Amino acid sequence: NYKVGQSIINQTRMNTEKMYGYENQSIATNWRWRRQGDVTIVPRALYGEGYNWMGSDRFVEKGSFVRLKSASVSYFMPQKTCKRIGVKDMKLYVTGYNLITWTKYTGQDPDVPIPASPSELPKDYSKTPPSFRITLGTNITF
Repeated sequence: NYKVGQSIINQTRMNTEKMYGYENQSIATNWRWRRQGDVTIVPRALYGEGYNWMGSDRFVEKGSFVRLKSASVSYFMPQKTCKRIGVKDMKLYVTGYNLITWTKYTGQDPDVPIPASPSELPKDYSKTPPSFRITLGTNITF
């Protein structure tokens, strides 16, 4: 999969940097605005008031990525070996799934669902990314 120029709202960052209540917050809130002269993109903490809980362009990231979803390697046993063990032919294989993802996206997985409305940006709700898997197998013909 490759997505070019897709922008994603990092909903998790938005929820962990809102500084609206007593919830756990991201370490990014350490760089929030505190006093006159501070230069930062993180606004001041306002418990129970303000608008830090609303969406902002600071939570929009480029979501382009390249993912190696699967790769497989097969080995066909020589006919001589197959005859010796009493089979017509035999193939051994190994397949890997979700092997690697290349991205600069800071969320868990840049592959988020596209929203139904074209006026909305995709939102990342930090769903668990697809797991890395390896399958070993054999095909035997008698």
